[in-house]
Amino acid sequence: MMRSARLKDRVVILDEGGNWRGVGTAWKMSEDGHQVTIVTADPLVGKELQRSAADFPARQTLARLGVAFETERAILEWTAEGARVVSLLTGAEKLVPAGSLVLATTNMAEDSLAGELAARGVRFRLIGDCASPRQAAFAFYEGRKAGIELVHIPLREAQAVAEGALAAHGCSAAHAAATGRSIVAAEAEGNHAVGFLHLIDYCEALDTGRIDGTAEPLVEHPSATVVRIDARQGFPHLGVDTVWAEFAAAAQRSGIAVLSLSNGFTCGALGYFARRLADGHGLAGLVAANAGPAVMPASGGRRRVFCTNPLAFALPWPERGALVIDQSSAATAIVGLKKAAAEGKPIPEGWAFDADGQPTTDPEKALEGTMLAFGGARGANIALMVELLAAGLTGANWSAEAPAFNAGSASPGVGLLIIAIDPAATAGSGFAAHLQGFADLLATDPGVHLHGLAKGRRAGQAAARGLPVDAAVWDRIRALA
Repeated sequence: MMRSARLKDRVVILDEGGNWRGVGTAWKMSEDGHQVTIVTADPLVGKELQRSAADFPARQTLARLGVAFETERAILEWTAEGARVVSLLTGAEKLVPAGSLVLATTNMAEDSLAGELAARGVRFRLIGDCASPRQAAFAFYEGRKAGIELVHIPLREAQAVAEGALAAHGCSAAHAAATGRSIVAAEAEGNHAVGFLHLIDYCEALDTGRIDGTAEPLVEHPSATVVRIDARQGFPHLGVDTVWAEFAAAAQRSGIAVLSLSNGFTCGALGYFARRLADGHGLAGLVAANAGPAVMPASGGRRRVFCTNPLAFALPWPERGALVIDQSSAATAIVGLKKAAAEGKPIPEGWAFDADGQPTTDPEKALEGTMLAFGGARGANIALMVELLAAGLTGANWSAEAPAFNAGSASPGVGLLIIAIDPAATAGSGFAAHLQGFADLLATDPGVHLHGLAKGRRAGQAAARGLPVDAAVWDRIRALA
């Protein structure tokens, strides 16, 4: 990604499958003021939309926005004037004037074109499935980011600024360093909600007293394989880092070890801890955390008893770094409801109840009511398991009784549980070959995408090229310091 790679007024979208990705990208870019033309080899733009109720409204909207369609055509050449296209029926050629070309690809990662463009010195920006296949929501999000001005920040500079911001708001040097590392790691993986944006929340929480930035964690060793930490209303990261080496060593020595932390603030990205076990020590990691305020009911209930209750898992993956799975138990994040409310858009059914306990698609009513777990009762059961692991087994506040992490002056006092497992102990010396066989099996299906590997690739790119950060966000972070 290059800071100068901004979209021009006229845009051609090459929609190679006649699918909904091209429609969604065209929709957003047209709303942002671009003159868009979709080029597709299919006789119909967005053919996959025919399977849904969104088909007709989407086509109406594209027509209203002035999106042009060049169907049953292919791009022969991209020039300084635009795209030279050819009819697949008649062979007739024409020029579609444009200053930017956007590729709406399939759900398979494909960066060979990116490599060719880079070799020719062409300025471009990888978004959506061109960079790595992911859910449509994330692809559209990255598409919208195409117009954002980005700056590239070296990791050392990012860490120094994060530490400076935390220190300026009352953190000890040790807390600032430990927490700063987790923030920069999340940002490097593209997990922005718990990256620099979360740093802004941290600083506000320090200012109001919800976090004690100078708290000294209290460590106990109830057994050879269990370490217990009282975060004493501070960040959890320093307590974890204080015992990390001995915790990992205990798992390697005994086959399994448990880290229990209570009385802490919310920890941000759980995958950060799981990845460190897999990448740094060759261990499998399972991580659970809770938070306040409670926003979700138990299965069949209406009362808020769970927060979004995330769970993370990591495992060393053959030849590709760690496989990391990090997700919440909720159907959406709180920020998703707030965004829909700000934009005046409905939310999907199954995301939330209103204050009266009735299903709603109104985000404003959802914010006053309760969020729902993904997958109905099964997702609610996962939220329950996370609550019992993170709060029950650690002795931390239940989410239902924890003060809010984003309001007031009281610490949420919530929990974090990390379980480290040595695969060599549980599976024996043949573990690596056993896992390789499964990885090879998955590789035979071209549609399989292992989400956890993509974040590791992004982190590697950030280490080599610097963090791509929204310039406006970076200005806010520097101002905090």
